[in-house]
Amino acid sequence: MEFTLQSDKWEGEIRLKYHANGFLESATMPEVIDVKAAQHLSGIFPVHISVLRWFRDNTLVRITEIDQDVSFEQFWQTYNRKEGSKIRAMQYWEGHKNTLNRRPVTLTDRRDIMSILKKYVSRFPGDKKQFQPLASTFLHERMWESELEKAKNSIDLLKLIEERRKK
Repeated sequence: MEFTLQSDKWEGEIRLKYHANGFLESATMPEVIDVKAAQHLSGIFPVHISVLRWFRDNTLVRITEIDQDVSFEQFWQTYNRKEGSKIRAMQYWEGHKNTLNRRPVTLTDRRDIMSILKKYVSRFPGDKKQFQPLASTFLHERMWESELEKAKNSIDLLKLIEERRKK
């Protein structure tokens, strides 16, 4: 998930990229940012997606989600096991009528897949790649759903901060 933050307090935009677990992966700051804006951001920098939601609901910072590339080519390029039928995997991705013995892969599914895919394929480095399912199997068996379930069980950092303040 990627977002841009814009405000009258600084020139340009701040780009934030979050891992599937909700924590900040990277931040790109504008070249020109004044001390007051830096102090404002340092007080509660959105290091977790839940803090970013708080920003959206409680500040004048304009937050825009950047659409991610959910094309089959991007999926195929990221999925590191290239064996098996690329055409068959593409048919699953696009919901071809020959592959509809299960629910078709929707646009929401594609976004979910792309959000966890890098983490998923990183579990199969080098000689472990042979244990990674083929792309068509990954799509047909809807294997991303179990990965998403793990990510959804992640921490809501804002709730933890609020609970800690109450103690």
